[in-house]
Amino acid sequence: MNLILIGPQGSGKTTQAHKIANRYRLTNIEVGELIRQKASTHSQKADLIDHLANQKGKLIPDGLAINILFDQLYIVGFNNLLLDGFPRTVNQYYALVDLFRTQNTTITACIYLKLDDEEAITRVQNRRICPICHQTYNLLLEPNRTNCSCSSPLIKRQDDEPQAIASRLQSYHTDTAPILEQLKKDNLLIEIDGNKGAEAVFADITKALDQHQNIQAAAQPEAVPPSTPTLFIMTHAESAYNKDNVFTGRLDSKLTEEGQHQSDLVAEILKNEHIDIAYQTTLTRTQETLQRILKYHPETQVVTDDRFIERDYGELAGLSKTQYKQDHPELFPTYHRSYDVAPPGGESVKQVEERVLPALEEVINRIKHDKVNVLMVVHANSIRPIRRYFENLTPEEMMDLEHLRHQIFTYKIQV
Repeated sequence: MNLILIGPQGSGKTTQAHKIANRYRLTNIEVGELIRQKASTHSQKADLIDHLANQKGKLIPDGLAINILFDQLYIVGFNNLLLDGFPRTVNQYYALVDLFRTQNTTITACIYLKLDDEEAITRVQNRRICPICHQTYNLLLEPNRTNCSCSSPLIKRQDDEPQAIASRLQSYHTDTAPILEQLKKDNLLIEIDGNKGAEAVFADITKALDQHQNIQAAAQPEAVPPSTPTLFIMTHAESAYNKDNVFTGRLDSKLTEEGQHQSDLVAEILKNEHIDIAYQTTLTRTQETLQRILKYHPETQVVTDDRFIERDYGELAGLSKTQYKQDHPELFPTYHRSYDVAPPGGESVKQVEERVLPALEEVINRIKHDKVNVLMVVHANSIRPIRRYFENLTPEEMMDLEHLRHQIFTYKIQV
């Protein structure tokens, strides 16, 4: 059995997760705590998590969350799991489904704890945690509680402040709620009223889950439907110019040692996927990344298409971003992240979009016609319009996107 537990902050996920894991003998993985543990290490990931944690209430990027969880799953295994707080976006859900499929397992059900926003805010404002053993308490239930059972003074989490609570609830409704629609379509959703007391909620969970399992066991499908064709998209791994924070554009640059490691990590994640066609550009960093990923896929057809090549930075190519920002603080934001303003002699992202989207349409049509899975290893600024296409983003939202070097975006293409 593999369960997902989803609910807004304050819905009692942690309490119910322990109860469910004990009853059904599951390995409980609290993904938020896993991320906080990773943040305490001295690593590039820890620095990124720490940076994002200071942006009140914001979720960390999909690729980072996926990578941290998947690293853990390769250690603990892929069966008898309870994932508390993951997935939080549709992209994370698709990535999890794909990973489980490669391991010949599935998601059994998703338990959704439904809670009113007003109740969620009240509960979270009264939440306290132990910084030592991470036990959670609520002052609504224990108004005089100041210390943990281990005697450590309780604290209020930084992201439990009012501004962060509101931001996280908005993120939940925007990013997580759409997962529920997909889970309904996949017959995996179990909706539970989270406004009740903890014991009543747990009783409802066990009753609904046992009934769900009986229904699944009784179902005998006549045939397994074919899998939906998939488009995997990622930016190339870290190059030498990426490491040096240089405006790279069309300049060629090889992978760093870290970039090679990132490519090998993606290779393991995609190891058991079926990849029919893979796209790259003429720039070495995409080709080196793809070559390392395809070591498990020697049969894959490789296509080179420079319509997906990186944005041309013109006169800025080869310059240090850090130095240029210091020397030209008024120009840097415009040339770096403007949608429709091009740097001298270069391209705007709007111009990149105008060449990328027709090429993307051709790829999608090929996927539909031939029913094939496609992997695209391209560039950050060519991924922006691709994500905008699939995720219905505004130009401003598209320009705010950040892509990690090991981040895989998974899109199901309906035939």
